[in-house]
Amino acid sequence: INTTVRVHVTLGPLGNFNLDVPINTTVPINLTLQIPINKEIPINTTVPLQMEIPVVISLEGTPLGQQLAEWRTMLSSLRDLGK
Repeated sequence: INTTVRVHVTLGPLGNFNLDVPINTTVPINLTLQIPINKEIPINTTVPLQMEIPVVISLEGTPLGQQLAEWRTMLSSLRDLGK
């Protein structure tokens, strides 16, 4: 606060005077305010997502399954020969 106050003073036989009294003070304020914010903020972004999805396809009883079984048998025989 920084202001001046005019005070009327009577000094008996000397008469009346207006006296300006300066007032200069500091008022400390320690204040915490909570301001609620109720607002939607749109976010338009890409979020990287890595997923592993196991897929099982049954080959049992199919021509491809039969061929793979033959190759497996042949490779097992070759592996056994190398031992």
